[in-house]
Amino acid sequence: MPRKLPAGRPERTAFTISELNLHWIGILLLCLNSLGTAMIRRGILHLDAGMSLEEASQVLDWSSGAAEWAVQAAMLSMAASLAIPLYAKLLMEAVGQTENRRELLLTLGGCALISEVPYDWTMTGELVDAGMQNPAWGLLLGGIMLMILQRQKPASKPMGIMSQGLVVFGAAAWALLLRVRMGVPLVLLCALFFFAYRAKREWIAMAGGAVLTLFYFPAPLGLLLVHWYDSRSRARCWVFCALYIAQLVAFGAMGAIMAGR
Repeated sequence: MPRKLPAGRPERTAFTISELNLHWIGILLLCLNSLGTAMIRRGILHLDAGMSLEEASQVLDWSSGAAEWAVQAAMLSMAASLAIPLYAKLLMEAVGQTENRRELLLTLGGCALISEVPYDWTMTGELVDAGMQNPAWGLLLGGIMLMILQRQKPASKPMGIMSQGLVVFGAAAWALLLRVRMGVPLVLLCALFFFAYRAKREWIAMAGGAVLTLFYFPAPLGLLLVHWYDSRSRARCWVFCALYIAQLVAFGAMGAIMAGR
């Protein structure tokens, strides 16, 4: 039976967020990113993916109100970064509490594979973009890493610490080599949460998480939602994987229509 990981001692907080609600918050944040990229950036502003601010200034007529739209798109993308610590925590809990690890890996792998084309279409307007893989691959890599770490006993000797470090390094390296969007911080956060909660040191998870995600500000603020997490209302992983794919298709289609493609 898989070991149940601690839920961050929710009894110490007056306000808690159930796992089901945390999943809904995560989906909402992902929708904001799709909205800002597909409908505003590509649809309204007709900007290509990866275009710099200098390049955009040459394309847009800033006097026509495009600046306000560009700011809104940037703010929506920034808000979506709050989902990074949320999904790291949800993945850690899913791996720790599942009784069928094979089914979980198949769900995550299927989500990553099926959502690849919709993600590229939504973010770039192209059906295939080999330059960046969608964040669901980061969840798959993080899930594999956590399952390997759970099989190992708590490291107390140098060789044990080294082997666990190699597992974390390997998962992060694959995320980097595959160019998974947000993959490296997601994998590292999963590892940090795993070790911190195993040692019953939530403050380490919060402080270390803030440092790891500082570059993706305001992602550190998402740690507040992690702190308020509890394990009520268990959620079905496949349902939210399907919702993730569905919102990519929906916003991708609306963005394409608005862009006239």
